[in-house]
Amino acid sequence: MLPLAFNHKHGLYFLLCPYYCYNPIYLRYAKPWIDDVVGDFCCLFFPYTPKHLQINFSKSKDLQSKEINNSEGFMYVTIIASLKEAPYVTGSAHAIFVGGFSTEIEQLNLSRSYNQSRITVTGNTDLELYWNLKDILLVTSISKEGSGIGGFAEYDVKVLKSQSFKDKIIFVLPATGQKAEVDVTYEDGTSAASARASSITWSAVIICVIVLILTFFLFLKLLDRPTRPVTTRPTAPFSSAVTGPSTPQPPSALANSPFSPRTPQPFVEYVRRTIDETPYYKRDGRRRFDPQHTY
Repeated sequence: MLPLAFNHKHGLYFLLCPYYCYNPIYLRYAKPWIDDVVGDFCCLFFPYTPKHLQINFSKSKDLQSKEINNSEGFMYVTIIASLKEAPYVTGSAHAIFVGGFSTEIEQLNLSRSYNQSRITVTGNTDLELYWNLKDILLVTSISKEGSGIGGFAEYDVKVLKSQSFKDKIIFVLPATGQKAEVDVTYEDGTSAASARASSITWSAVIICVIVLILTFFLFLKLLDRPTRPVTTRPTAPFSSAVTGPSTPQPPSALANSPFSPRTPQPFVEYVRRTIDETPYYKRDGRRRFDPQHTY
């Protein structure tokens, strides 16, 4: 924001008139603005990004040598304003334009196989660098083109020790106080391998515990099942002694045996009638045989 002073003999005439702001086109544009509280006339300056300015200045070496102060790295900017309805009423303001800078990356991931990289800075390269782990991380400037606005610089980032860490590289422009941070992360691989081994170990432990619990519940279910009675067939006692043929049992014993054959009752009645009706048949006081068992 640059305050302006208009030159005209009628001092209040231009207060009611809008005005234009002019600036070098290679820097972008300026926009008129009036402070409603104080009543000041200003031109708001909107420059290009540092990368765009670097491209513009790199195309014209004469422009860079004329406009930029080589010793300090800055340039003087003149903004001219004129009233729309009275072009002869003009005003101007002068200021020092220091510019800014930008980095191409914001995150840098390094590893054991990729332990070195570069950071590119465009714009004002009059920077100061800060980082914490100087015994592990080394940052050095390897190239620099131009000074101040439209500059270009490269910084080499190298890991000195194989040790996992996280740090920040801070770029500071002292002239304006602008800061930019680049996060640096280094993984040596051992922590990742140990983490994978630990996860595998814990997974195996959990699986073993689950298997043991399932086995325990299965064993309890088997114990709770009712037992079926086992039917055994009667077996004859085994004797190692060799015996001869057994003596047949007497008829009286067979009669009492439940497994002896029985004569049907109709046949027994028939035999009795036949004996009673047979002539000349003497009956003894005692039967010689039992008609119950007739063969």
